[in-house]
Amino acid sequence: MSKPQNGEPGSPAGVPTADDPEVMFQVPGPTVSFSRLHYSVMESNGLCHKRGPEKHILKDVSGIMRPGMNAIMGPTGSGKTSLLDVIAGRKDPAGLKLGQVLVDGKMVDSDLRLMSAYVVQVRECVVYLF
Repeated sequence: MSKPQNGEPGSPAGVPTADDPEVMFQVPGPTVSFSRLHYSVMESNGLCHKRGPEKHILKDVSGIMRPGMNAIMGPTGSGKTSLLDVIAGRKDPAGLKLGQVLVDGKMVDSDLRLMSAYVVQVRECVVYLF
């Protein structure tokens, strides 16, 4: 005779079962958190490459990405790609004025950046002429 499975009669109360969505969608992997990110760049006014005013790209952005599927949503120009680039270390570190990125509670170092990646979205516009 087999032991009762979680959630079946005779199983401990409150223990998740294998068919519980909480269990089904758990994915092993690191947790990425970022807090109080402030990223800015110096604008160029175009004349002889003179530097213009500082442009703030990310202002006090915080969040957490747990293993599995995550989404960053917002309108065009809201900083979604810049946020991913800062988290991945693809942006100039001089522009990061404040904030930190952690993986499983540890500061991100160059070794981790060499082992991680994300795929950028490429928009293609195909026009059919008949």
